[in-house]
Amino acid sequence: MTIKDTHKSKEGKASAGARRKLVRAMARFGAAYGKWVRVNLRAVEGITPPRLGVLQALYAKGPQIMAELADRLEVSARNVTVLIDGMERDGFLKRQSHATDRRATVIALTPAGEALCKQILTAHEDAVGKVFGALDEDAAESLLDELQAMLDWFDTNPDMKG
Repeated sequence: MTIKDTHKSKEGKASAGARRKLVRAMARFGAAYGKWVRVNLRAVEGITPPRLGVLQALYAKGPQIMAELADRLEVSARNVTVLIDGMERDGFLKRQSHATDRRATVIALTPAGEALCKQILTAHEDAVGKVFGALDEDAAESLLDELQAMLDWFDTNPDMKG
């Protein structure tokens, strides 16, 4: 039974011991992956994991107001302001007035920011792909299905709202 099947039935079949092992393995993987990303981002001048998060959010969803961006990145308004200030100074982002709300500021990528996104995200995805190089095609597809099922669970879990 896959996690996708378990998700549909709403009842997990894994034993408590197996779930604990999964929790520990996911924690180790998350820490190792995070460290690996930080090490590999050092090759790109001026890009830190928080800056990469801003670039990814704007590249994926387009211009956003600062409050939405702070929520999406799970940082405070003060932190997102500091990030935006630096990235605007570096020419990657621009602030725009909101069309209907004078209090809101819209953040958008500049052409230089879009070019940087394409360069970094393509290189980042290629590099991250090496992490999964140990998997054959079937294992990769199976892992992708399982991860998507977990993401679906988070998306539908009422505890994740707000």
